[in-house]
Amino acid sequence: MYRLLDLFAGAGGMSLGFMQTGKYNVAVAVEKNENAKATYRRNHQHTKVLSDILDITDYASFTRENGYFDVIIGGPPCQGFSNANRQRNHIISQNNSLVKKYVEIILNLNPKAFVMENVRMLKSDIHRFYCACSDGVEFEQLGIDTRSETIILLEEESPVADLDDYLFDKATLEELILPDKEFYALRMMHKNSFKPESRQKMLKEKAKQCIKYIAGMPQRSSMVSREYIKFEQDSLNVFINYVGERITFEEAVPTMTDYLNVQRLMMRAKELLDSDIAVSELKKRPQRFVCRSNIIFGN
Repeated sequence: MYRLLDLFAGAGGMSLGFMQTGKYNVAVAVEKNENAKATYRRNHQHTKVLSDILDITDYASFTRENGYFDVIIGGPPCQGFSNANRQRNHIISQNNSLVKKYVEIILNLNPKAFVMENVRMLKSDIHRFYCACSDGVEFEQLGIDTRSETIILLEEESPVADLDDYLFDKATLEELILPDKEFYALRMMHKNSFKPESRQKMLKEKAKQCIKYIAGMPQRSSMVSREYIKFEQDSLNVFINYVGERITFEEAVPTMTDYLNVQRLMMRAKELLDSDIAVSELKKRPQRFVCRSNIIFGN
């Protein structure tokens, strides 16, 4: 009997197919979704089921606890490869790292054979994922080619002249990026003000909350540039003056837009840092903020 490890196991259909040959013992499965995991356990009562593939980091310890595997199977989600996710707030998808994690496990556990579902997705030129700083060894071993791509972080000219000095400083970004609740409140205030028919209702319902959030923001530390502090203070004063109806939306909207765009820019930069994406170059062009990173294509 061949010992088998099933990654992204789902409800266990792929495991069942291997078991039905009578040649495979599905020793361990990994599935994060609680409902799928419950179904898997019901259908494969003798298989050890783990919860999260990202928890597999110490391969020597994993092998001591679970033994060696002759075959590894799995279907890592590929929908995150699509460049269409750029239309949303995030630059990259978590699914990118899940595919690379699958490859990492194959290389470290070194089975006799492996099966990867959804390989056809990787052959399309529009499906790609970004290279992380730690990916070099895997690329060399697998003979994977990469190419450079421009990542647009900000479509407009940056209103803060020295922002590029600390754009990839994680501690500074963590201080400057607004909590989700505060950012969402300011963004909806901005978005819902473009239609005059909904503007007054929004101001009546959300003005006090917006002022409360702004008043509760902590004072910036000494590591933040004076230029950014002035930009933020001026921008937040415009929000307060607008919701207090001391200035019109037409007067407020350029500054409000600039502030929200800078927040998005910093969120995207932090996303690259959090995902360990290798950034080879950062450029501040007259009309946009861009960086360059290597991407992997299936073909």
